Amino acid sequence: MGNCKAGSLLFICWVGFSFLFFIHSQSFAQKIEIGVGVGGVNYKGDLAPNFQPLNVRPAGEVFFKYNLYSFLNFKAGFMMGEIGARDEQSRDPFLQQRGLFFSGKLRELSARVEYNFFNFRPKNNRRRFEKWCPFLFAGIAGVNYDVRNNFTDKKGYQSTQIVIPFGIGVKHFLHPSWNMTLEFGARKMFTDTLEGIEYNPNDPKFRQTNPENMDMYFYSGITISYLFQGIRCPITF
Repeated sequence: MGNCKAGSLLFICWVGFSFLFFIHSQSFAQKIEIGVGVGGVNYKGDLAPNFQPLNVRPAGEVFFKYNLYSFLNFKAGFMMGEIGARDEQSRDPFLQQRGLFFSGKLRELSARVEYNFFNFRPKNNRRRFEKWCPFLFAGIAGVNYDVRNNFTDKKGYQSTQIVIPFGIGVKHFLHPSWNMTLEFGARKMFTDTLEGIEYNPNDPKFRQTNPENMDMYFYSGITISYLFQGIRCPITF
């Protein structure tokens, strides 16, 4: 019940956040941007305490962006991908002996703010601008994941959680109507169940997870987006 309420609250917030993007419709030109992207999801948790490149799984996203100012953007997006890890890929002999593994899918709905360091893209009569622009981002998201593992007797474990996305990236001006973006971001979770394994003190010690160490996952990707230039209506007298 709690997961359903969290998911409903996040959906309402996301819809409201997206609606705010359409305010100031008279300045529509170079404000609205839509895009798609591909990348990879990487897990960090009890089965991979350190970043493991072998744990990267494919993912993709679609998004809507509102460019409020040249230095400040708002982005709402949906990302879906696979996730998984195996103890045997670790260098730790203890984890190799434990032999746990999990895999599954996740779906993420997010709203975030991006801060651009340079004057990105031309605007009005400004001729000088940067074709490459680094940026930072942070926001809030909800993730629903459905995973299976080789430890529990359940057919699968599903949950919906609130996460905090943050990261860095760089944007590239391709054309007056097209942008390309490269980004790397982390998702801070407030749970230790991304593997589908809940802590149980009665489990054998070597199979127990660490409830003090919250899970995380990362998303790295490349996106292509289209910027609506807008149509100016002629002035009549």
